[in-house]
Amino acid sequence: MKVDVNKPVENPELVKFLNELNSTSDENRRNDLLDHIAREFTLNSNLLSIVKVDDEAIAQKQDGQKYLKQDSTISFIQFKSDDDKVYFPAFTDWNELRKGDSYKEAYVKTLIMSFDDYFAMVKDSGAGVVINPYSHNLVFTNGNLQFMKQRKDMLENGHTEETVKKDTHVLIGDPKEYPEQMVKAITDYSKTVKDIHAIWLKLMVRDEEKSYLLVVDFKGEKQKIFSGIADAARDYLPSNMYIDMVPYDGEFGQSAAKTGKPFYQRKRRLFGLFHINS
Repeated sequence: MKVDVNKPVENPELVKFLNELNSTSDENRRNDLLDHIAREFTLNSNLLSIVKVDDEAIAQKQDGQKYLKQDSTISFIQFKSDDDKVYFPAFTDWNELRKGDSYKEAYVKTLIMSFDDYFAMVKDSGAGVVINPYSHNLVFTNGNLQFMKQRKDMLENGHTEETVKKDTHVLIGDPKEYPEQMVKAITDYSKTVKDIHAIWLKLMVRDEEKSYLLVVDFKGEKQKIFSGIADAARDYLPSNMYIDMVPYDGEFGQSAAKTGKPFYQRKRRLFGLFHINS
């Protein structure tokens, strides 16, 4: 998406979803809003990042546009979490950026960046991106971004979740080479999340493209659950594969999981006549 640098950076649709997310506690609506935000961020948004660069490194063309000279050094402002993880702040507009005490009146240098720019910057270093840290403070972890990138690539190639469910010819089977380490990493993570009840692993072939399909039985926020699983699996995912995840409670998920047993299932403890998730 081409950016007009002469116009103020604005993302009204993204801001609308962020505002509603902050104002609702309804779990189903929050799930929908997180999906809308992820889609808007990946496909349609350009956000501001604060950078540090020497004035001598900036040159100007005859038409007034500025650019960085070759071999110039640029650094990005980073935030650190309590556990020392690095997040890159991203702002939907100048109003959001100016909410930071350090930037209310200061001269600030920025870059306008797309989702792909943030993904390229974070994928090999950094824990993630935080959108509007001085207000909405919505964090997308490295795992979130990996998952969103997969979804973006599929959408841009003409694939959506809806076509996977209804229109696209899909073959579901068991992987010939079982990813033991990846499954163990996902299992270890799932044991720490009581809202994950069971996970099935399948091999999905869609239009001659192969991927691991995880069918996840869970409750709670889908984006949070799925991104946590993606974070756990990322280091053990073969370079030529990616993970696709679907909820168990949908028609496609139940159909995919009907053969075979889940590789992970939360144990249940028996209390009297009631089974309670441990």
